[in-house]
Amino acid sequence: MKIELKIYILSESGEAVLGLGPVELLEKIDSMGSIRSAALSMNMSYSKAHGRIQRLENSLKQEILKSKIGGKKGGGSELTSYARNLIKEYRSLENRIKNKSAKEFEVFIRSINGQ
Repeated sequence: MKIELKIYILSESGEAVLGLGPVELLEKIDSMGSIRSAALSMNMSYSKAHGRIQRLENSLKQEILKSKIGGKKGGGSELTSYARNLIKEYRSLENRIKNKSAKEFEVFIRSINGQ
């Protein structure tokens, strides 16, 4: 047996603000330089991806993306330093929680098996 956790950060109203999906979207935007490309790679529409970014910005009251105006080379999007730090800290929190929960799960298994 194993334990699996899904970590979501909720707003005061209980709405999911940040979790694995939005973090992966931000990571893909960072590597691809485009909301559209990131959305396509995740089988998501541009409008859904854009909506997630807007909800995140509204909930956190922080700018997440800087847009680049199109031209010969096209436009694109770049993560703000806040967004990059958000990803880094979310991944760190996720790892700490998963490591702690794995240890606690081992204690649980030993306990139910009478050890």
